[in-house]
Amino acid sequence: MKVKIEKMDNLGRGIAYINNKIVFVPKSYIGDILDIDIILDKKNYSVGKINSILEKSNERINVNCPYYSTCGGCDLMHISYEKEKEYKIKNINELLKRNNINFTIKDYYESKSRFNYRNKVTLKIINGVIGYYESDTHNIVEINNC
Repeated sequence: MKVKIEKMDNLGRGIAYINNKIVFVPKSYIGDILDIDIILDKKNYSVGKINSILEKSNERINVNCPYYSTCGGCDLMHISYEKEKEYKIKNINELLKRNNINFTIKDYYESKSRFNYRNKVTLKIINGVIGYYESDTHNIVEINNC
């Protein structure tokens, strides 16, 4: 099914519409034109999975992580760091406004590196396999470097 991503939700998923019904598409971005399969269909929304990217958003970048397509550890690695930062600031400000907090975030401290900068991760160990859960499952994705 062909869709165009029109906006983003607060969980980092792209939003498209099919027959006026909202469809959330993980690992997509505004402007992407995608071929998707519906993997969850509820009364008020659906969730799609990308089969192929027909046209890339201008903001989409190549992902160098071998685990990105299956791992549930990162959701925005496919967009530029600048767009990721804009997205996060916008989400924080919307959350503050929704909770009647009169404060606006304009910027935040950036790491010197986009990768390998976290001081905390939550790894899973199952039957001696170390990794992250696959997106929306309890299936483990074994990782050697993150």
